[in-house]
Amino acid sequence: RASVQLWATVNDERVVDWAELAARRERWLRVGSGHGKALPARLALHAQANLAEFTDYCIGSAHGPVSASLIASAVAMAFFGPPGLPPPELWRTYVDVHRQLAAKAPDPRTMNAFDLMLAFGCGWGRAVVRDGGPWWGRWEVAYPAMINQVGASLLASNRLLANQFPQFALTSDDLLELPGDFAVSLLGSCDCGHHRRECQRRCGRECCFAPHDLGSWDPLTCHLRPFVDQAVRGTATGQILGGAFAESLTYRELERQGRILRRRVEFKQCPGCGQLFDEATCPTPGCEPPEGVSVPQMVRPNWLILPEHEGGNYREMVRWVCAVCSSVYPIRFDLAAPVVGDPCPVCDWTPPSGTPPRRITLWVRRPPDSPPVGHSGAGGADGGDPYDPRAEEVDDT
Repeated sequence: RASVQLWATVNDERVVDWAELAARRERWLRVGSGHGKALPARLALHAQANLAEFTDYCIGSAHGPVSASLIASAVAMAFFGPPGLPPPELWRTYVDVHRQLAAKAPDPRTMNAFDLMLAFGCGWGRAVVRDGGPWWGRWEVAYPAMINQVGASLLASNRLLANQFPQFALTSDDLLELPGDFAVSLLGSCDCGHHRRECQRRCGRECCFAPHDLGSWDPLTCHLRPFVDQAVRGTATGQILGGAFAESLTYRELERQGRILRRRVEFKQCPGCGQLFDEATCPTPGCEPPEGVSVPQMVRPNWLILPEHEGGNYREMVRWVCAVCSSVYPIRFDLAAPVVGDPCPVCDWTPPSGTPPRRITLWVRRPPDSPPVGHSGAGGADGGDPYDPRAEEVDDT
């Protein structure tokens, strides 16, 4: 069996024959490229296919349970790492991690050497020593391969955005610049400002959200690519989900640039068919709502919007909240003072004398024919509602 040739015996201990593996790497590179020099960018470009080819060159089709997985990992280490022999301590660190995972895995044969060694080469499962030499830093093939993983995830995520939310689609510059930025974030330098709920920004870091940190990846829970997808778009599924997307690196970057917001949005509920909508009229084909019936208006959280000051059609407003049916309705003004005694248009509830209803800040889709920001009449647009600069999740009382 070809894989046996990669084992050596040192002091009665069976270890990887790194000299033989390094020699095979040089021969493989010479055959594939005409010279023995490693080209990290070329190897990383199609890393999974290149590693499969190198693995087949080294060990053929020989497979076994954990021992074969360790040999596959050793081949992957030679592929992803710098030229030469890895420090024995570094390999032992990986073996310890591998054995801990194998002890917990239902079937150790399913452990993915590509994922494990790509992540290990980028600093997962070990300490990165910047001045400790090339093997102790981030490896020259693993690091660009991680950037390519992020780039592939961004391309897939952008296709979903273009289909579901074309107003948020990424630009060609985004697709060139963001893979490197997001890879750096995943390797422990995320500064997006997202924190765990219990943290309350007490961690002393710019971001402590686990899905933004490769160190939190659990290979027994998911493969590496779904983990990257979750970091990039909030979920590994084939769709953009508003609440999950708002926790992604992509959303955080677009939000930082003012190109997207996740906010509470005012929706109407058609009294005829019950459809929720934020357009001017019910979009249900053939629906004819009854005349003279008030249309309930409600709040939907976690809606992805493009504000009108960035070329979108959503405008920030303040509404009264009915204490009985929870509908929201416009605030009228008498000169500069809000009129607090208006009844709810849905259930006719009237606030007690002198006591204003609860206020809420939300976003409203601007009708196509309404003037943009800065051109509305006195008191604001849409029935005199003023703009409110307060944060999204703060209700006014």
